[in-house]
Formats: sequence, structure tokens, C-alpha cells
Amino acid sequence: MSTTFDASSSSEAARPPGRGRLLQVLGVWFGIAAAIGNTIAAGIVTAQGFIATLLPNLWLFWGVWLLGGIYALFGASSLAELGAAIPKSGGQYNYSRRALGEYAGFVVGWSDWISTCGTNAVVALVIGNYSGVLIPALAGKDAIIAVIVLLAFALLQWRGVKWGSAAQLITAALKTGAFLVLVIACFALGGASHAASVANVVVLPLKSGWLLAAAFMMALQKVIYTVDGWDGVIYFGEEVKDPGRDVPRAIFGSVFSIISIYVLLSAAVAYVLPMNEIAGNGFALGTAAARVLGVYGDTVIRSIMIISLLSCINACQLFSTRTLYAMSSDGCSSRPLPM
Repeated sequence: MSTTFDASSSSEAARPPGRGRLLQVLGVWFGIAAAIGNTIAAGIVTAQGFIATLLPNLWLFWGVWLLGGIYALFGASSLAELGAAIPKSGGQYNYSRRALGEYAGFVVGWSDWISTCGTNAVVALVIGNYSGVLIPALAGKDAIIAVIVLLAFALLQWRGVKWGSAAQLITAALKTGAFLVLVIACFALGGASHAASVANVVVLPLKSGWLLAAAFMMALQKVIYTVDGWDGVIYFGEEVKDPGRDVPRAIFGSVFSIISIYVLLSAAVAYVLPMNEIAGNGFALGTAAARVLGVYGDTVIRSIMIISLLSCINACQLFSTRTLYAMSSDGCSSRPLPM
């Protein structure tokens, strides 16, 4: 009777549990928290003004958000199927490499990693800027604050995935709760502002024909870009406890959660401010908060945004490390084809 020696199985058996591979410790709520953290960032305060400039009509203003949500749902069904069928960490790199080959995977993986790092840098600088506004002693130290924040989250995640996931769950919950409180405050305390806006409304001209169609498409493009990131759980496919069940649930839960938050915030802004004050306003959410909360409005919004951006940084660092891990595991990080 002959026997064969399988070196790979032998080394796998000798390797301590949990070493050399990612741990399956994440669930649905983490997937939703990662998507909310990555998606809802600085775009939430600029989108309303841009869209109102193109579509200065209340129903179109809301409708484009709902249509953007429907568009995201179409993409969610496809990515949910891919995420369940190919449960690997690393994001869309895995699907590009599987479908189109090594070169496509190389380009998509590095592009994804670079864009995520760029996002992290910009978000960290915005945190530094907002911190300087809230605390005058920190003014002008944007870069120093940004580096400290990035290093702090790097050290946190170095402790392990459970630390990173806990930070994501906490920051995403704080962010969501803060925005919901702001929405409630706008509707509960904004009655006087709403009555004044109705009485003194200035009707902006609405384009017609092809110009209206083009404006609607540009506004829809802004919505799609703003809500992009609902697929965050696919960066953690092999770390999810039950990917066949939890990845689709997290993706659809992320789409519904993100769109609901954006629609509620846009409705709150439109309730407090007339459309002519929203149009072209790069900080419409802050203007609405100031109208409702007075002198504390700007402080409240900037504090909420700092929490929101911290959640974004944690999510982006989690994403970027998984992309590099997947590419290096496949030998695709330094060259598109093995030599």
C-alpha cells in the first residue's frame, strides 16, 4: 500500500488555528456599519445645494434621491450574488480578476487602493479643519491633526479585526443617531422657519425639455456618486461568519439605510429652508441647523460631521488593507502576471 505526502495539507495542519488566514468573526451589522461609515461623509453637506441648483422643484428634488436609491438596488442584487458566490475579502478586485484576468485585477485593485487612500487623506484634513473651527487653539494645524487621526486608527486596527469592527459599529451608530436627532429637531423646532419660507418663497425657474432632462441626469449622477459605497461588506467576504446569508443581507440593508438617511436629511433641509436658499448652498445642512438651533447650529453640525468622518476613516483603512491582502495573496500586487 503506497502513501503520498501532501505538503500543503501538512503545513496547514501544523499551522495554529487562526494564523495565516483571516478570521470569520464579522456579521450583518458590521457590514451595514462599514457601508454607512464609508458612504455618509462630506458629500452629505454639499449634495443638497448642487441638486437644488439643477432641480429647484420640491418633488424633483426628492424624486431624484428615490430614483438613485432604486438604481442602487439594481446594483445591489448583482453584487449580493457575487459576494455570496465568491466570499473573498478585497472588494471588487476579486470579481475583476475572476472575470477579466490578471491585468484587469491588477488595475482595479491598485486603483481601488489608491482612491481609498486619497479619500482617507482628504477626510482627515477636513477633520483637522473642523477641529480648528471648534477649538481655536487647533486652528492652522490641519495636517498635524490629520496625521494623528490616521495613526490612531492604524494602531487601533493593528490590535485586531475585532477592535476595528467595534470602532466601526460605535462610530456608525453615533453618526446615524446624531443625524436622526437632527432630522427630528428640524421638523419639531423648524415650524417658524417653514412658515416663513412658505410665505417668502422665491420660485426659481425650472428648465424644460432637453435642458430639464440633462439637469435631471446630472443631479442623478450626483446622487449615485454620493450614495456610492453601499457595497462595503464585499471587502470582508471571507471574514463574514455566514457569507451566503449575511453578505446579501448587509448589502440590501446598507442600501436601504443610506438612502433613508439621505432622504430624511434632504426632507428636513427642504422643510426648514426654501428652495432658493438651498440652491447653490454648499453647506445647506449647516444653514438649516443654524436656522433651527441658532448660534449652536454650526457647532452641532461640525461636531456631527467629525464623528461621521472618523467613521469614514476607520472604514477606509479597513477596506484598503483588505485590497492589498487579496492582491498579495494572489501574487498580483507587484505585477499583473507571474514571471
